[in-house]
Formats: sequence, structure tokens, C-alpha cells
Amino acid sequence: MDNIVYEDGLKNHDKFDLKPSEKEAKKRKNPSVEKPQMDEEGMSVRAAAQKLNINVRTAQRWVSKNNKDPQEYIQRSSGSGRPVDRPPVLTDEHKNYMIQWADENTNSVVLEDMLDALTEKFGHLQIIGSGFYKFVRQKCRITFKKAHLQPVERNRPEKIEQCYEWVEMNGD
Repeated sequence: MDNIVYEDGLKNHDKFDLKPSEKEAKKRKNPSVEKPQMDEEGMSVRAAAQKLNINVRTAQRWVSKNNKDPQEYIQRSSGSGRPVDRPPVLTDEHKNYMIQWADENTNSVVLEDMLDALTEKFGHLQIIGSGFYKFVRQKCRITFKKAHLQPVERNRPEKIEQCYEWVEMNGD
């Protein structure tokens, strides 16, 4: 066993690269499948999806939707999903009233009071609390500070006198 002869290539470490070759960076392509491009190049949906580096099933779904109703698929709006013609519940008139109300009532700026004042002025509004909070914060730019309330018992004269006597007895 000691007489085994190895080829020079196995013992020569100069011929081997210790570092693997670098991979090419992936090129991102625009992930939109257009039917005219597919028709012009004679490409299948699968080939176009592979060329654009998107999921094959996604490309098939896009082409299927485009074949059903091309105009609807093109004109569909992106964003919140809210219908385009639906107006917001609270308008600039509401905004101006809220800002004016907050300026007049600086000592009690509470969300419930603001909503009560708004419904008293404009009638019944169908809006949830989080939506109204967003409106007040983003559109009206009114911020709320945390209230630091003290119990009435703390400010009673007898209680103040009792605290004063305790400090006198236990003070240094």
C-alpha cells in the first residue's frame, strides 16, 4: 500500500483554484407581460414569464384577465382600492371647522368631544373612530397630548394640611 504512485496533478496545489468563480449578478427586468410583445416575438406565456423573471402562473393570470376584458384590465386603478368616484366622508369644510373648534377649546381637545361637536354642526356622520383620528392628525394636523390628571382628593385643604404635618414630623 505504501507503494501507491499518485499523479502529479493530485499533489500539485498550484493548479487548483481555492476560490470559486463569481456568479453574475441577476438582472432585474420589468415584470410586465404585454400581449403585443408576445405576439410579435412568437413567444408563449411561459417563455415570456421566464424571460422576465416572473412566476409562470402570474403571467398566465395576467394574460387571462387581459383576454377577458382588455379595457377593464388596463384602466384598473391602483392604490387604496377605493372606487375612483367615491368622495371622502370629511371635506375641507369639516377640516376648517375642526381647526377653528380646536383653537377655541384649547383646554379640552379630546377626540370624542371633537366628534360630538362635528356631528352637532354637520349632522350624523358615518365614520369610525380610527378614520376620524386619522383625519384629525393628517388633514387637520392636530396632535393630542397625554392628559396628566390628578384626583380631587389630592387638592382638598384637609389633605394638604395632613401632608404638611407629616413632612414636619418626619422631615430632617
